[in-house]
Amino acid sequence: MATLSVFIGYCGSGKSQLLRMIAFACPTVKVVDEGFVDPQSSQDHETRGKVWDALKAGQDCAVGSMDCANPKWRVCLERAVNENAPGTRLAWVVLENNVERCNENCRRDKSKPRQVEGNIAQNERWRTRWTTPEDAFIMGVYPLP
Repeated sequence: MATLSVFIGYCGSGKSQLLRMIAFACPTVKVVDEGFVDPQSSQDHETRGKVWDALKAGQDCAVGSMDCANPKWRVCLERAVNENAPGTRLAWVVLENNVERCNENCRRDKSKPRQVEGNIAQNERWRTRWTTPEDAFIMGVYPLP
């Protein structure tokens, strides 16, 4: 049985860094950093198809998602997994609900081009819908220097 690990966190929480580490340390795990959950996105649709194929073949996958902090999107993802890759185990990994630290990390992050104000605005929008799955593994958000 394959596992789909879903890393949930705000912009600046460290999702991308964790997923890069997984891709490096566990090359057999299919990793998707962005663009997996939104069913209205054609790019996400193509990406999801590749993930479903990998899961059906027994390959573990790890994806990043801010969307799954919203219970509505989690239910949509659970349904999609059951329909497209039955028997897949879902593992929720949540980077703590610390929007202030994540916003500060967005301001400090020089490792990649970033739309800082857009990321912070997105974090503020998601703050009102944030919930943590009961069975989630919760990780801290570390401040960038």
